[in-house]
Amino acid sequence: MEQGQDAIDSMLDYLKIIHQCEKDEDTGEMRWLEPARKIKGWIVPIATGFHGITDLKDKVEGQRDTTTQHRFAESAVTLGEFIMPYRLEELDELLWQYHIENDLYLCTQQIQNYSGE
Repeated sequence: MEQGQDAIDSMLDYLKIIHQCEKDEDTGEMRWLEPARKIKGWIVPIATGFHGITDLKDKVEGQRDTTTQHRFAESAVTLGEFIMPYRLEELDELLWQYHIENDLYLCTQQIQNYSGE
C-alpha cells in the first residue's frame, strides 16, 4: 500500500506467484525456473473480524434483537500463514481471542514466526 495501491491490490500483489522460463543457450531447450514468491510458507487471505462502517444505534427497523445495539460492518481481511497443528508448541497458538478497538472487532492471536526463519 506504500506504493499507492489500495488494500485488495496490495494483498493480491503479495500473494502472486510468478512463473518464468528461460532458454538454454547451448541446447536451445526451454526450462522452467523456480516460481518467485515474496516469502516462503502457505500464505492465505483470512477474515479476522469486522470493521464498523456506521455509528452504533439502539434501534434499526427490522432488527431482531432489540436489546443489542446495531451497526453495519464489513469484513476485515488480512494475510495469515497456514501452519499444521503438530508444529504448534502451545495451545494458545491455536486459539484466537476477541479484541475490540474503536470500530474494529477482531480475532487475534499471539503466534511466533514458523516459516523457518
